[in-house]
Amino acid sequence: MNIKEIENIYAQNSKTPAFLVLVNHYYNNKLYSHAKKICEEGLKIHPHNLDAHYINAKIFLLYGEIKQAEKILKNIVSKEICNVKPFILLFKVMESLKRSKNSIASYVLIANKIFYFHPSVQKYYSKYINVKNRPKKSKNKTAAIKKKQVLNSKKDITIKNDFNIQFATKTMYKLYLSQKKYIEAKSILLLMKNNKEHIQFVDDELVKIKQLIDKEKDEF
Repeated sequence: MNIKEIENIYAQNSKTPAFLVLVNHYYNNKLYSHAKKICEEGLKIHPHNLDAHYINAKIFLLYGEIKQAEKILKNIVSKEICNVKPFILLFKVMESLKRSKNSIASYVLIANKIFYFHPSVQKYYSKYINVKNRPKKSKNKTAAIKKKQVLNSKKDITIKNDFNIQFATKTMYKLYLSQKKYIEAKSILLLMKNNKEHIQFVDDELVKIKQLIDKEKDEF
């Protein structure tokens, strides 16, 4: 499926989760005004889509609205447990805003709990975490956010990504799979399972998706 086909899908139904594919395409091709417009429209309909919020934060940075980007990133890392990128960008943003070492360290501690083996996380851990500047209340803050993340992870992933049953098709699944959006692809499969005609296909693909998600986590 090429970008023109995605644009046609979006033109016919602006509520489609495929808006994120368009936003990524426009952003990666430096069509920032297009990316901004589609992202804003998409988030009105899919306010819980964290991937869209992450791109939105990057767009705010491009427009020099650093504090707004920081606010968005802090919200993302309080919920996202599968993606290290928002953490890394948040560290850079907080450094550019000259936030205190203790403030940055508190988020580094959280990232380190989740992505211990990630080289970028370890770089920031070495930079900010030591006896002298370790946040006094970091354990409480870390525990609170971790608890929130666990609760979010226990919710059906389809609710988190704000999908609708009408979008649960093989085409949409293959679209997310080609974009390496494995969590979203899994969400589509779980919705498709409600249709008896797709049960065998879903069961087979869920095995594949689980392997891909596990492999992606191992790469961290």
